[in-house]
Amino acid sequence: MITQKTTADIEKDFDKFFQEIGFNKVSDFVGKSPSFENADYIETMQKIIVELKVIDKDFFEGGGVIHRLNTIVTVPKKIDENGFGLYEFKLPPKNREGVHDSVEEPLRRIIKKANRQIKETKRVLLNENGLGFLLLALNFRNSIDPETFRKLAGDLLSREFSSIDGFIICTPTWGAYDKATGLEHPLCLPTTPYGGSEYARQACIYIGQKWVDFGNKGGHK
Repeated sequence: MITQKTTADIEKDFDKFFQEIGFNKVSDFVGKSPSFENADYIETMQKIIVELKVIDKDFFEGGGVIHRLNTIVTVPKKIDENGFGLYEFKLPPKNREGVHDSVEEPLRRIIKKANRQIKETKRVLLNENGLGFLLLALNFRNSIDPETFRKLAGDLLSREFSSIDGFIICTPTWGAYDKATGLEHPLCLPTTPYGGSEYARQACIYIGQKWVDFGNKGGHK
């Protein structure tokens, strides 16, 4: 682990990060209790809005199923140093579509709320123009890897939630082990839909790269 942090601590870290790269908090423009559901950050010159969602819950503490990706996630219970032994997963209850799935529905609720917040902020502050990105910060070392999480989020966004032009999955409190340094480094997966604008793709990558630099400099310590 890199560190242990609360959601509030991570949100403060991201306040600092976005300030460093030229964003303002939306609340600086509309106050803390506006008449609409607002996103978190805005860059008014480039017309970019970002909504941050810190995800604390591990949807796969006991293993589970990602029906949309035809994937079973197992968790080790009693294994040897070679990875052999006992793994298990729990069959979750059926979701609203009548299928067994551990993560799609809760993730969909998170994305749905973010889409509404980005849409409303675009309407009020950018005359319904500009770009909207969702930043998903995974605040746990979970049994579902970030790449699988990215695939599921991307699939959901390809079907609905048109106000979100791209998303970034990152790991502010843990990362991948680098043999060269002997340390863990934060992971970041900026993603835009196929067929989206090159400007949106570059803007999403830019934010992701700046966050990696921020993390490597100890921004979340």
